[in-house]
Amino acid sequence: MLTPSFDIEQDEHFVILRMRVPYAKTSEAEFDIDGNCFKFYCKPYFLRLTLPGQVIEDGREKASYDCDSGTMTVHVPKLNTGEHFKDLQMLTLLLGKRGHSSHSI
Repeated sequence: MLTPSFDIEQDEHFVILRMRVPYAKTSEAEFDIDGNCFKFYCKPYFLRLTLPGQVIEDGREKASYDCDSGTMTVHVPKLNTGEHFKDLQMLTLLLGKRGHSSHSI
Protein backbone atom coordinates (compact mmCIF):
# COMPACT_ATOMS: atom_id res chain seq x y z
CA MET A 1 0.00 0.00 0.00
CA LEU A 2 1.10 3.52 -0.77
CA THR A 3 0.36 6.52 1.42
CA PRO A 4 -0.71 9.32 -0.92
CA SER A 5 0.79 12.77 -0.57
CA PHE A 6 -1.87 15.05 0.87
CA ASP A 7 -2.61 18.38 2.41
CA ILE A 8 -5.34 19.24 4.86
CA GLU A 9 -7.20 22.37 5.85
CA GLN A 10 -10.48 23.28 7.51
CA ASP A 11 -13.35 25.69 7.53
CA GLU A 12 -16.21 26.03 10.01
CA HIS A 13 -18.04 22.98 8.68
CA PHE A 14 -15.48 20.63 7.11
CA VAL A 15 -12.02 19.13 7.24
CA ILE A 16 -10.82 19.30 3.62
CA LEU A 17 -8.29 16.77 2.35
CA ARG A 18 -6.52 16.96 -1.00
CA MET A 19 -4.79 13.71 -1.88
CA ARG A 20 -2.59 13.07 -4.89
CA VAL A 21 -3.75 9.69 -6.21
CA PRO A 22 -2.85 9.54 -9.91
CA TYR A 23 -4.19 6.60 -11.90
CA ALA A 24 -6.51 5.53 -9.08
CA LYS A 25 -9.82 3.90 -9.99
CA THR A 26 -11.95 6.43 -8.18
CA SER A 27 -15.09 4.36 -8.70
CA GLU A 28 -13.56 1.89 -6.23
CA ALA A 29 -12.62 4.50 -3.60
CA GLU A 30 -13.72 3.75 -0.04
CA PHE A 31 -13.94 6.15 2.88
CA ASP A 32 -14.50 5.43 6.56
CA ILE A 33 -15.35 8.24 8.96
CA ASP A 34 -15.55 7.23 12.63
CA GLY A 35 -15.12 9.63 15.54
CA ASN A 36 -11.70 11.19 15.10
CA CYS A 37 -10.52 8.61 12.55
CA PHE A 38 -10.60 9.06 8.77
CA LYS A 39 -9.63 6.23 6.42
CA PHE A 40 -9.29 6.26 2.65
CA TYR A 41 -8.63 3.26 0.43
CA CYS A 42 -8.34 3.18 -3.34
CA LYS A 43 -5.93 0.58 -4.70
CA PRO A 44 -2.93 0.99 -4.36
CA TYR A 45 -3.43 3.89 -1.89
CA PHE A 46 -4.30 3.81 1.80
CA LEU A 47 -4.49 6.73 4.21
CA ARG A 48 -5.50 6.65 7.89
CA LEU A 49 -5.58 9.88 9.86
CA THR A 50 -6.27 10.45 13.55
CA LEU A 51 -7.77 13.91 13.69
CA PRO A 52 -7.65 16.26 16.71
CA GLY A 53 -11.46 16.55 16.71
CA GLN A 54 -14.58 14.55 15.91
CA VAL A 55 -15.90 14.14 12.36
CA ILE A 56 -19.18 12.55 11.27
CA GLU A 57 -20.66 10.74 8.31
CA ASP A 58 -24.03 12.47 7.93
CA GLY A 59 -24.63 12.85 4.20
CA ARG A 60 -22.75 16.15 3.81
CA GLU A 61 -19.44 14.41 3.04
CA LYS A 62 -18.37 14.71 -0.58
CA ALA A 63 -15.46 13.86 -2.83
CA SER A 64 -14.34 15.01 -6.26
CA TYR A 65 -11.50 13.93 -8.53
CA ASP A 66 -9.50 16.09 -10.94
CA CYS A 67 -8.19 13.82 -13.70
CA ASP A 68 -5.68 16.38 -14.98
CA SER A 69 -3.85 16.70 -11.67
CA GLY A 70 -4.69 13.27 -10.21
CA THR A 71 -6.02 14.96 -7.09
CA MET A 72 -8.97 13.83 -5.01
CA THR A 73 -10.58 16.43 -2.76
CA VAL A 74 -12.66 15.16 0.16
CA HIS A 75 -14.86 17.28 2.42
CA VAL A 76 -15.41 15.55 5.79
CA PRO A 77 -18.07 17.13 8.05
CA LYS A 78 -17.10 18.21 11.55
CA LEU A 79 -19.32 16.90 14.34
CA ASN A 80 -19.32 20.32 16.00
CA THR A 81 -19.71 23.13 13.47
CA GLY A 82 -17.30 25.97 14.17
CA GLU A 83 -14.83 23.84 16.14
CA HIS A 84 -11.20 24.61 15.30
CA PHE A 85 -9.00 21.53 14.94
CA LYS A 86 -5.54 22.34 16.29
CA ASP A 87 -2.31 21.10 14.73
CA LEU A 88 -3.73 20.02 11.34
CA GLN A 89 -0.41 21.08 9.81
CA MET A 90 1.39 18.47 11.97
CA LEU A 91 1.03 15.63 9.47
CA THR A 92 3.11 13.14 11.44
CA LEU A 93 0.69 13.47 14.39
CA LEU A 94 -2.28 12.88 12.11
CA LEU A 95 -0.65 9.77 10.66
CA GLY A 96 -0.09 8.29 14.14
CA LYS A 97 -2.04 5.24 15.23
CA ARG A 98 -5.43 5.65 16.83
CA GLY A 99 -5.13 6.13 20.57
CA HIS A 100 -1.48 7.12 20.32
CA SER A 101 -2.03 10.74 19.33
CA SER A 102 -0.51 13.44 21.50
CA HIS A 103 -3.90 15.17 21.35
CA SER A 104 -5.35 12.91 24.02
CA ILE A 105 -5.07 13.97 27.64
